[in-house]
Amino acid sequence: MAESEDGAALLMGQAKWDEEADASRLAADLQRKAERLSWPGARTLIVLLEVHAETPRGRAAANDSTPMA
Repeated sequence: MAESEDGAALLMGQAKWDEEADASRLAADLQRKAERLSWPGARTLIVLLEVHAETPRGRAAANDSTPMA
């Protein structure tokens, strides 16, 4: 969770390191969590999910980076 310098926007994010992660389900869960929170004043909410997978050489770059508005 982070707030912009001017206080006009909030960033809510989650990252998962899991080869078998269901990105659609995780995105829906994160969106539900964001909607349940109560923010004082009118702010832009940016929700970001990153899902990473393991490779033979270790952790790979993001397979799915899904910003949700």
